[in-house]
Amino acid sequence: MDNFYHYIISAAAAKERREAVVKHFRQQGIQPHLMDAIMGIDLSEEIKQKLVDSRACLKPGAIGCALSHLKVFKEFLKSQEATVCVFEDDVRLTPDFIYEIPKIRKFMGGVNTPAVLVLYKTNSKIKSAYNLSNKRSVLRTLGASASHGYVINRKAAANILEAQTPLKFEIDAWEIYDKLGLADIYCTNFDYVFLDKVLSTKSLIENGTPVEYIDFLAKRVNRKILFQEMAARHGPVGKVKLQLRRVQRHLRELYYDKDEI
Repeated sequence: MDNFYHYIISAAAAKERREAVVKHFRQQGIQPHLMDAIMGIDLSEEIKQKLVDSRACLKPGAIGCALSHLKVFKEFLKSQEATVCVFEDDVRLTPDFIYEIPKIRKFMGGVNTPAVLVLYKTNSKIKSAYNLSNKRSVLRTLGASASHGYVINRKAAANILEAQTPLKFEIDAWEIYDKLGLADIYCTNFDYVFLDKVLSTKSLIENGTPVEYIDFLAKRVNRKILFQEMAARHGPVGKVKLQLRRVQRHLRELYYDKDEI
C-alpha cells in the first residue's frame, strides 16, 4: 500500500519491541516512521517541574507516554499534513486497516472541527457518523480509554498541545478533551488496531519505572481542580460555547447508543 503520514512512538532501548513493530509494519507494506519516546524515569526533577503541573499526580510512565505523544503533535504541526496517524510500538494493524485507511483519512481530512479518531471500538456511548464500507463505520463517541492507535487533525493537536502544557492529564484523557471542546472524539465500530498481548506487558515507557505511590483521592480532587481551571480559561464567548457544549453532551447521552451497529 502507499505509505501514509504516521509516527510510531518507540523507546530506543526497547529493542525487541522496536524490531517487532518495524517488522510488522513492513509486512503490511508500510515503511515505519519512528519517533523516539521520552522516558519519564530519565527526567530530572527540574525538568519535570517545567513540563508537568505539580498537581497532576502522574507516575513517571504516564508522564513519559504523554510527553512522547505531545512530541509527535509538535512535529506534526511543523508539517503541512492535515492529519497524522499515531501509534505505540505494541500496536498491531488488521488487514481491514490496510484496506480502509484511505477512507479513514478522507473522513478525517473532511472534518472541520478539532477531531480525534481512535481506531478501535469503545465502551462509551456512540452514534453513527460516517460509513466506511458495508459493515464498517466511524462513530461519534463521548469518550475512549487508550492511545495505541488513533488519527488526529491539526486543530485537535494544537488544542491538546496547548492544554497539556504543562502536562495535567494522561494523554488518553479523550473524555476530558471532549468536555472542554478541545476535540470531538470519534471511534470505529471495529478494532482496526489491537495490542500485542506479550509486548504490551514489557513497555519501558509505561511499565519500566519503579512502583510509585499515588494518592488517588488527591488525584481525583486535583483533576477536578485542573479541569475547572482549564474551563475557566475561556473568555466570555468561550464560556457560553462551553456551556452549550455541556448541554449538547447531556442531550447526546440521552440519544446516543440508539443505532444498530
